[in-house]
Amino acid sequence: MAIDIKELSDIATIELHLMTTAYYLGEYAAIQPLVQSDSRLATAIKNQDLKGAQKMAARLILDKDSRDENQQSEYEILFQKVKEGFENVIQNRPLPLPEAFINDFIEMALKKEKYLSAHNILQSIGKLEKKVNETIHFALQQLQSKILADAEKSLSEPAIEIIDQAVQKIYTAQRLLKPWGFQFQYRAIDKLTQKDEIFRKYEKYIEQSLLKEILDVILSYLLDDTTIAEKILNIMKSNKARKYFIKKLCIIQMGGEANYQKFIKQYLEGIEQIKTAKNALDYTKTQRIFLGRTTGSDSPIQYFKEIGTRFPIAPLLLKIENSPFNTPYFAPIMLNDQSLLHFLELEK
Repeated sequence: MAIDIKELSDIATIELHLMTTAYYLGEYAAIQPLVQSDSRLATAIKNQDLKGAQKMAARLILDKDSRDENQQSEYEILFQKVKEGFENVIQNRPLPLPEAFINDFIEMALKKEKYLSAHNILQSIGKLEKKVNETIHFALQQLQSKILADAEKSLSEPAIEIIDQAVQKIYTAQRLLKPWGFQFQYRAIDKLTQKDEIFRKYEKYIEQSLLKEILDVILSYLLDDTTIAEKILNIMKSNKARKYFIKKLCIIQMGGEANYQKFIKQYLEGIEQIKTAKNALDYTKTQRIFLGRTTGSDSPIQYFKEIGTRFPIAPLLLKIENSPFNTPYFAPIMLNDQSLLHFLELEK
């Protein structure tokens, strides 16, 4: 199906290709002019201006030359699905786009992790807040399962599956609200300079080994939402479940299991580096070990900022101390003679 925009001789077919392109890429841009009733493309469609619609749609429909044979086949199958589902509807009423298609597109965008696309279309149709609240509510309902209530000493496979699904829902809701990310680089600096009262309390919680309070601060920080964090931890009574929830969230926020394990490996290597450090340079190396690379500056603050971006939980597990040689270095936060990482069982 080699697409030549000039050969698309009716409005409905142009729309179907725009809808298919949006599905295929998970990109809102392909259908944005169809959702905005005052756009030039929408106006052309309403006026049955074929040439105008062709001209406006040409830059939005997926270029045939950008697809290999397998991708072309995938596109053709998807086009037929869209055609069968919506051709009759849009022939009778070209605009607005069918609600069923909009809902399908939102789920497709989320599946492809195109959070900005999902955010934009939900905002355009005035349903962003509703979708976010529904997603969070569904996650909280999942966490109220009796399977989790019985998981005080150990987590069964069903319990793990429930938490995995709930974490994904919570993460999706947060990304819908903040599709550009959470700005952890700035929040890491806030934690370092202790501008926020909560971080002063955090140190006291650690000194007193107050597990739930520690988890509450960590989850609030990672979600940037104190209310949701408290609801999650109050529903889950099991500390094992709470710890696993945070670990799973960390894995997602770090981009997957491989990156999470890289963080754990570097964290443990950093601890060993401190144990064997013999001079100022040995201590200084810790920031490169914990981050896993150098930065454009040797400033510990710069390293702290970047590790907060790469591994969001890291600033809550690390601090900057002065070495015996009066040089700053990264050190693990300790609790009861063990690192906070181990105390929270995040290394397992």
